[in-house]
Amino acid sequence: MKKNLPQSVEEMTDIIDIEGILHSSTVSMLKTALIIFIVVIVVLALSYILIKLWKKWQQRRLEELLSPDERALRNLADLRKVKHIENSKWPLFYFSLDEILRRYIFARFDCDVLDKTYEEIKVMLSKKGTHNSFLDYARIKDIKNLSQFWERAQLIKFAKIPSTVDDCQKDFEMVKGFVVQSKEEEGARRKAQ
Repeated sequence: MKKNLPQSVEEMTDIIDIEGILHSSTVSMLKTALIIFIVVIVVLALSYILIKLWKKWQQRRLEELLSPDERALRNLADLRKVKHIENSKWPLFYFSLDEILRRYIFARFDCDVLDKTYEEIKVMLSKKGTHNSFLDYARIKDIKNLSQFWERAQLIKFAKIPSTVDDCQKDFEMVKGFVVQSKEEEGARRKAQ
C-alpha cells in the first residue's frame, strides 16, 4: 500500500486535531488579576483624593459661614489641644496665639494688623482718634493688655526668652476674653439698634 502525500494543506483532511492549542490559564488569570488590581488601586487613589478635596472644601465653606469670633474661639480651642504650653514650646504657642488674635482683629474690625510689626501696631494703638473701628471699639484697658501681650510675645517669639505656664495661661485667657467680650458687646449693640 502506497500512500500519496498531500501536495497542499487543503488536501490534509484526514488529520484532525484532538485538542486545540493549549493556552496556560494561569498566565491569563494573572494578567486579568493584575489589570483588576491596578484598576482597583487607581479607583481607591482617586476616591481618596476626591474625599480629601471634598472635606477641605466643606471645611472652608464651614469656616466662611462662621463669624470671626466663632472662628477665633474654635482656633483657640484647637491651640489648647496642641499642648504647646505643656510641652514648653513657648515660641510656637505665642506665634499661634498672636496669629489668632491678629486674624480676629482683621476679620472683626477690618483693621489691617496681619502684616504689621509690633512697632507699627504700637504706633497704630497710640492714635486713638483715627476712625479705626478697632480703636473705636477698644477701651484703654484692652489697648494696654494687647500692647503688653504683643510686647511679651515679641520677646518670646524672636528673642527666645522663656515664658512660664502661668504667663501663657494669662495671655491665652486675655485673648479669649477679648474675643468673647467684643462678641457680647457687638450683640448688645445690635439689639440696641
